[in-house]
Amino acid sequence: PLELHLRGKLDPGPPETGSKAKKGRRSRTVFTELQLMGLEKRFEKQKYLSTPDRIDLAESLWLSQLQVKTWYQNRRMKWKKI
Repeated sequence: PLELHLRGKLDPGPPETGSKAKKGRRSRTVFTELQLMGLEKRFEKQKYLSTPDRIDLAESLWLSQLQVKTWYQNRRMKWKKI
């Protein structure tokens, strides 16, 4: 059983065809100047967003909640380093 388990980890199976070899990985988001200004302005007032605030901000800037959440996490790390 262990041998079969390890073999499954080492043998990826048949190669994938098509243009998307890596699934589930998004390309890097390039924010517009307006979006960055909105995010930075809100960050000055509020370092942490509640879920309703994140939803509102995401909708107002035409971003997904995940993009806003990730931007905030990265921005807080930058803020803590400074």
